[in-house]
Amino acid sequence: MAQKAGFDFRSGFLSLLKFVVFIAIIPFIAAVTISFQREVYELKYAYHHSFYFGVITYVLLNLFLTDLNWLYKFGQSVSVEFFRFWDPLSKVIPYVLPIYTLVLIGAYYITTQILGQFVNSPFWFFMIGLTFAMHIIMAARELYESDRALFKPNYLFEMTLVYIVNILLMVQLLNATALHFSLFAFVQTAVDLTQNFYRVMYLRFF
Repeated sequence: MAQKAGFDFRSGFLSLLKFVVFIAIIPFIAAVTISFQREVYELKYAYHHSFYFGVITYVLLNLFLTDLNWLYKFGQSVSVEFFRFWDPLSKVIPYVLPIYTLVLIGAYYITTQILGQFVNSPFWFFMIGLTFAMHIIMAARELYESDRALFKPNYLFEMTLVYIVNILLMVQLLNATALHFSLFAFVQTAVDLTQNFYRVMYLRFF
């Protein structure tokens, strides 16, 4: 009985710690999100509108027609098989690697930058936005359903990490393939906003 109580105490402490960490980094999450949106908006008019239209399209599909879970699961299985050589990585990679978005960005780069075809087509960014939204939303659903705790501390902590890693990955990919997307500007904006958010919180509570 003592061993069980000790285990429950450790589990409860870790859950509380994860929840506290999540609360503490909310300003950073907000800063990263705003910075990413600003840089996407700096893309060509047709590109950034297509990206957001892709995101909205998936949200509406998820709400009213289909969540495309079968497609998401297939992408996850491909990621797991590819990284099966290292079991811990194969369990994490399906959440932090938006496989369809990665393939689309690769195809976009090859088609437009190397072959010089469909350079001004908004189709690429529509599909990038749609697949990226699918990955984030479906990953969030899986992590939420796997956490049985009342306040979902594991979900909040894990999804925060997944979200941040996915945004940073998208920033790096778009910086390498899309014109007018600046990694430096993203980092600078994110740092400035994070500092401002924490400064406001400090002055408000202390």
